[in-house]
Amino acid sequence: MRSFRWIMLTVAVIIFDAAASDASAWGKAVAIPLVEGFAALWRGEYQAAANRLHGARYIANAFGGSHAQRDIIDWTLAEAIANERLALKPHSFVNRSFLSRAGAVALAGLRDA
Repeated sequence: MRSFRWIMLTVAVIIFDAAASDASAWGKAVAIPLVEGFAALWRGEYQAAANRLHGARYIANAFGGSHAQRDIIDWTLAEAIANERLALKPHSFVNRSFLSRAGAVALAGLRDA
């Protein structure tokens, strides 16, 4: 968890060091929701992850990067939603099937990269 704290501290320094700068506005609007969403997923807090990442997904172009890097947000959001559904109904065939197919597609994409 040390790395999450380091990232949040770094983002906080950027935001509060230059309160009126573009970096500050970017950090508040984009960086914090993304970091919080990824960290929530890592902790197994799937609903919190989905909530943070869903909002950030519409402003993801603001940080640039490749399409593949921005796709990580959508894939992480999908994983959070699938795991949240699975937690609510662990014996659901539909939920297990969805999660299995999503994992297979992700692995295939990694092999092709």
